[in-house]
Amino acid sequence: MGRAISAKQPEEAIKMGQQLIESYPSTTYAEFARLTLAKLKVEAGDLEAGKLRLEEEVKQGHDETLKSLARLRLARILLARGEADAGIALLEGTESTAGKFSALLEEVRGDLLIAAKRPEEARSAYEKAKELGNRSPLLDLKIHDLPAAG
Repeated sequence: MGRAISAKQPEEAIKMGQQLIESYPSTTYAEFARLTLAKLKVEAGDLEAGKLRLEEEVKQGHDETLKSLARLRLARILLARGEADAGIALLEGTESTAGKFSALLEEVRGDLLIAAKRPEEARSAYEKAKELGNRSPLLDLKIHDLPAAG
């Protein structure tokens, strides 16, 4: 699958990934394959197929780190599709399992809250992302662009 991706043969990589998932559905290999297939589908402009693969990983995955990554990517897809409320709901209660993705999760939560027209809550999420170690200049711009607190 990796060789097909490197050779810029996404169709072959997708076929191999699907075979891997079907043959070894409860393995870590299948989890990585679901994440990779979702990425390939999103890169090809098929947000729905990417969303479905990430939903599979969130529901069927065993590795909490990979499930956190899948939730983060799925939330970004929901944001791109204009489904901010669904993205916010997806991230609810995931703080304790987000691990090293905690800061990114809070930034994406802030983005979703902005899309849902909840700027004060977005500010809190962005500030929490900074507290958790996100030092992105883009995050600073997002905070600066928020309306004044009040």
